[in-house]
Amino acid sequence: MDPKWKNIVDSLGKSGFVNVPSPIHSALSANRYDANPADGWFYGKLKAKKGSVFVYLSVPDLSFQRPPSVWMPQRPPWLKGWRPHLLNCGIPLVGEWVCYSDHERYQLLPHEPSRALLRVIEDAEITLDRIADPVTVIEDSKREMALLWNESSYLIYIDVEPSDKLEICRVGVIDHGGSVYYLISQDPHRLATKLGLPAVVPIKHHAIIFPEQTKQLYLTSAGPPRTLKDIREWLMTTNPDLHDEWRRVLLSQDMFRKPLALHFFRTAGQVIGFYIPKEVGLSSVSGQRLVKRFIDQSLFKSPPTITRLSAIRLDDMYLIRRNLAPEMPDLRGLKILLIGCGTIGGYLSWSLVQLGAGINTKSTNGLLTLCDPQKLTSQNIGRHFLGMNYLGQFKATALRNEIMNRRHGVSIDAVPNNFSHIEARIRDFDVIINASGYESFGRYITGLLRKENWFSKSRALLHSWVEGRGGVTRSLLEDSTKSACFDCMWEYPINQEPRLRHPAYSDHSHNAHATDGYATMTPFVVSASMAASSLAVDALLAWRAGNPSPRFRSRSVEGEGIKASLAMDLKRHIHCPSCST
Repeated sequence: MDPKWKNIVDSLGKSGFVNVPSPIHSALSANRYDANPADGWFYGKLKAKKGSVFVYLSVPDLSFQRPPSVWMPQRPPWLKGWRPHLLNCGIPLVGEWVCYSDHERYQLLPHEPSRALLRVIEDAEITLDRIADPVTVIEDSKREMALLWNESSYLIYIDVEPSDKLEICRVGVIDHGGSVYYLISQDPHRLATKLGLPAVVPIKHHAIIFPEQTKQLYLTSAGPPRTLKDIREWLMTTNPDLHDEWRRVLLSQDMFRKPLALHFFRTAGQVIGFYIPKEVGLSSVSGQRLVKRFIDQSLFKSPPTITRLSAIRLDDMYLIRRNLAPEMPDLRGLKILLIGCGTIGGYLSWSLVQLGAGINTKSTNGLLTLCDPQKLTSQNIGRHFLGMNYLGQFKATALRNEIMNRRHGVSIDAVPNNFSHIEARIRDFDVIINASGYESFGRYITGLLRKENWFSKSRALLHSWVEGRGGVTRSLLEDSTKSACFDCMWEYPINQEPRLRHPAYSDHSHNAHATDGYATMTPFVVSASMAASSLAVDALLAWRAGNPSPRFRSRSVEGEGIKASLAMDLKRHIHCPSCST
């Protein structure tokens, strides 16, 4: 026997688990199989608080690329009813798999397989203790409500912003690429465009979407509803107020005019619902008394079967806020001007859109304007967001087209010209970002905005750049005339060249230009551009959250001759040519 397997057999044996023949082989064949450790099957008892449960432990792979499984052939009486973390095995096995790793409390270490398997057994026991308690059944169902609820394979996309009002939406269907998509929106055609899908075909059914629930929906030991009557009982148990609202809709004339075959509920940021596939002749019923009698007799006494659904949210709020902490702001509703669509501006423009730039709010329209006079050349490709298919095109226009292909529905303007072509419009913008890479332009835009008294509580200028050969990336935020400006970063000794107050390098070779015939080009890898973009995003979100400090940020990679990272509010220079007066 392999020494590793022998150690496993001995360790598990001390916990009451013995090596046994594969039950799958036994179920599929009349031949007798002897126990073989390499088959990875063990049989023993999980010692839960309410009693012991016999289970099989399957270990298909000691590298744990395929994790161990715990199979429970028969439930104990104290696990009666529906429970989370139990999955039906299916043929040829009966019983259920115990999803022991739900909370991911530890790692399975392949260099300590015996210890890892003992932890699997321990976690399976903890899981059984959890699902034996009705309170934790509710808690765990809240955590995975959409996953536990869904029973269909339909691709259902919903584009309706969260609201405190009940909404009735249109439904469209698209058969594309071998998949059928159901689109739910006030305008399914717009949603199809947002997804980059072909024209949508409207269907007669409508969808009703109930408001976001302050009281989170959950499942009980009765399990997910299967009929319309189950839906009623489930709502009465979990959210009586929602039940009353739902029943009011059932008794309304709208239910029969539309018809409203798709019902959805918002809970904990997700959208779950159901579909009544059976045609029950609702359009033939009119009059409130007849409607009520029809509901009571035809739907609840002989309730139709429902199909539970989970909808995939595609509203802008969800797409933008899904990965942000609740206290973190986004960029929706802002009018942002990005000057410079080069190596930093390319990655930065996409990051801005991911955070909501170019997206409207209920009260304001968002817009991202891209300004750059240059065209994309082969010299740019090695560190640019854009690819070869855009060679020879203006960077600003190409970036707009690429982003709008990836993220339909955003508002982006392209200005493939110098800043002078848009200078008269500076008061149209809330945020101006200088990613031009030119010190002379940084000085110009700083002086211009201060001269025009552009700054206010709701406006900011952000500079983003890479120092030298990419070992240091920096950003400077100007959000008032009292904050340090771009020119404040230098000392101005009499009759000498300005020098940085906080130099990025002690070794000047990090600032050397390229030797390929482009005298002003400084080589650095694409990761420096991405790092500069990330730093600019962090600074912008901090300002948006009302915490602009530190306004001067400098991040460094570790290396000889590279100064350490900095984060500070730069002091205004008393002899600054732009802001000292």
